[in-house]
Amino acid sequence: MNIWLYIIGISIGELVTSFVSPQGGIVIHIVLLLLLLIHSLIESEHPIHQVYLTLTIAPLIRIISLSMPLYPFPQLYWYLITSIPLFVGVISITRILGYRAKDIGLTMKGIVIQILTGITGIGFGYIEYLILHPKPLIEHISLNSIFIPALILIFSTGFAEELAFRGMMQKAFYEVMDKYGILAVSIVFASLHIGHLSLIDVIFVFGVAIFFSIIVLKTKSIIGVALAHGITNVTLYLIWPFIL
Repeated sequence: MNIWLYIIGISIGELVTSFVSPQGGIVIHIVLLLLLLIHSLIESEHPIHQVYLTLTIAPLIRIISLSMPLYPFPQLYWYLITSIPLFVGVISITRILGYRAKDIGLTMKGIVIQILTGITGIGFGYIEYLILHPKPLIEHISLNSIFIPALILIFSTGFAEELAFRGMMQKAFYEVMDKYGILAVSIVFASLHIGHLSLIDVIFVFGVAIFFSIIVLKTKSIIGVALAHGITNVTLYLIWPFIL
């Protein structure tokens, strides 16, 4: 099935970016983006065109991160800057496909489960810190120093990425591929973490992605997983580096 070839291509693009050449990686992702757009047009009368169109978000994320002039800005603001074109892409694709807000998980169904899911981000952040040991994104920890950075991470990574992957992309994939759609989206999501240069982290992220996908499938909402994703990154980059 062509979709698996595209997923393999995205993974290869990430490997080339991380281990060979960022320039080579961006070329691969540009080619994949163009092919996915063309393929979605060719299959415009078949439901699979939704899969191809939503999958364009994956190479788009890497193209944005590699091509935007981010270095003049503090690293924390890279997440905010790159999330803007990501939001534009997601909104554009959802409008083209006619998805409504509730179709991509923008509901408050199962609020208790959503809150409990969000709390899991504390544990996920702890585990990922033990794997990666990243440097903190702030110089010292305090309520004043952590507030704005935490909001940026929750909005620009948690909400933005979950809207793209567990919201928009999962809807398209699940309708066409059923349970294999969850597997496919989770593989794509995990492959975009190859840049951390840790196989253990890629496997861990894949497991978390499967968990998030199941929660969204059961609750029809991305609110809990977006919060969990955001809290994972808040604790990973702002809290655990100081505590541990």
